[in-house]
Amino acid sequence: MSLQTGWSMASCYKIRSALAIPLAVIFLLLTLLLFMACRLPVFRGEWIVVTAPLLLASYLMGEVFSRRVVLKSEGLEVRRLFHRRELAWEEITHMGYLVLGTKVYLLLTTISGLYILSNNYDRFPELFSHLAEKLGPGKMDLGTHKLLGCSWKNSRPVYSAWVAVLILLAVVSGRLLNFFHY
Repeated sequence: MSLQTGWSMASCYKIRSALAIPLAVIFLLLTLLLFMACRLPVFRGEWIVVTAPLLLASYLMGEVFSRRVVLKSEGLEVRRLFHRRELAWEEITHMGYLVLGTKVYLLLTTISGLYILSNNYDRFPELFSHLAEKLGPGKMDLGTHKLLGCSWKNSRPVYSAWVAVLILLAVVSGRLLNFFHY
């Protein structure tokens, strides 16, 4: 999808599904653990120990599935779980970047504050190039143009989430063996 100066079609960028899928599996496994903790607890208050990570996983899942950036002809819209902000292109005063290992952050300075977009968004290079094209070189950090065309994929959160899935699978398997043993 090419983006021209007079484009009218909105482009929507969401968090990569490669991160959303393991988070959904973690949520399901924690729900299963909570069910098992309520039916046949190993120790008193086990349901409390399982509920805390389940609430955290619920919040993370809500953030991942609700977070998006929508580019429109009049500006951009940044959505999060309990927050939605529309920014006109004129409100954005500066676009910088920060690279920390495999993590890349776009820093959008506006009249009303700072907005940070990470490379966890799907099609991040496209989002980056569209923002750079729309804002122009006058509002960008020196050297930002060097990042254009680079594929900044950050796979660490995805790998970490799958490791958590494997750990939870081991815990659930152990609990199921214990559950059927009685």
